[in-house]
Amino acid sequence: MRNVMQTRSIALIIAIILIAAAVVLPFAVQPTLEGVYAGTTELSFTYEGTADLASIRSEAETLLGRDVTVESWKDAYRSGPSYLTLTAPGLYDAARMDEVASSLEGTFSGLSLTRSVSGTSQSAYDMTFFVHTGIAALLLLVLLLIYLGLRFHKRLGGFAVSLTVFLSCLSNVALLFLLHLLIGTVGNALLLGVWMVMIVTFFVSMLLFGRVSEAIKRTPKRQTPDLQAITLAVVEDSKRAILLGMEVVCGALVVMLLVCLVTGMMGALGSLLPLAVAMVGAFLAPVSLTLPLWCGWRSRSGKASKA
Repeated sequence: MRNVMQTRSIALIIAIILIAAAVVLPFAVQPTLEGVYAGTTELSFTYEGTADLASIRSEAETLLGRDVTVESWKDAYRSGPSYLTLTAPGLYDAARMDEVASSLEGTFSGLSLTRSVSGTSQSAYDMTFFVHTGIAALLLLVLLLIYLGLRFHKRLGGFAVSLTVFLSCLSNVALLFLLHLLIGTVGNALLLGVWMVMIVTFFVSMLLFGRVSEAIKRTPKRQTPDLQAITLAVVEDSKRAILLGMEVVCGALVVMLLVCLVTGMMGALGSLLPLAVAMVGAFLAPVSLTLPLWCGWRSRSGKASKA
């Protein structure tokens, strides 16, 4: 690692940009809540032999005037017909759906309608749910920061410790949120990731501040602690432990990614990739942002106590 005292300004600028972007971008790019649809229409058919899926999709799009998704499958364990499902956004009345189905059955021999549905799909999540969950996460973080401030109040300055840890947690959560925005779906995986990122950032920061506190305590009584030297020494001593923890956590996520690729669970990739990136930030932010900012603040505002 480079000298973290020399790069703390860069880390602070990056953190501010991430937080600002996480606040502004949702207004420009409306996030899609997991499972929320304005309305969908679904037509299910059975057919024997083979079907020209491209032609069926083209004809359905012409009839419905919307983009259509086509899925075809066959039960590998039983003999019988194959299944075909056409899905399109928007709502249609029963007469219009019967007209479309009849037209497709007449154009493509062998198609037989089995089911038609047109309605609104209600999600288990709405914006109120996410707001309430965010408030709960914020309250948890406040309680953790209060504990951290009280824990290191005498030697390190509780407010300085809590504020710098809060900034690191906020920047890591912003990074995770922005990655989910890029993917286009905000859902349960984001909520779980927020809790994990906050907890890891908090405990890594607590480990570092605990070592700084012990180093200040060992300083001779008549000697003023050199906070910068102590900070750099703690970072160097903790580097291997932090890197090991990051390797273990990210290694587990990589294994999960590989399992998803092998088993075809492609939907999980959109959840694990942002989490893996954010977890790297959760381990590195306390080293590159929290501790250097605290050191600079305390060095300018006052002396650390050895009591």
